[in-house]
Amino acid sequence: MMMTTSISSVSAVSDLVLDDLVGEVFPAALDDEVESLRESARPSVDGVILALWQSQAAFHLAAKTETTRLWNTDPRASAVFQRFLRNVEAALD
Repeated sequence: MMMTTSISSVSAVSDLVLDDLVGEVFPAALDDEVESLRESARPSVDGVILALWQSQAAFHLAAKTETTRLWNTDPRASAVFQRFLRNVEAALD
């Protein structure tokens, strides 16, 4: 007998937050409408959050790689680059 494993995903955005958003956009929505709209929007919300996480991971990997490369070739340029990274991170916050 073959066993299958079910993987449940956890969303970064709670149902309550999505319900509040539905309420802001459609204040007169009934409970079943709120649930339906939340379920329809959920894949898009999760997709955008996943893309953001992947983008941040790629940014941090590139920053680490370039910082190391510059440190090995020109430590002063590395210091300039690290200042640039702090400015980018501050802008993203």
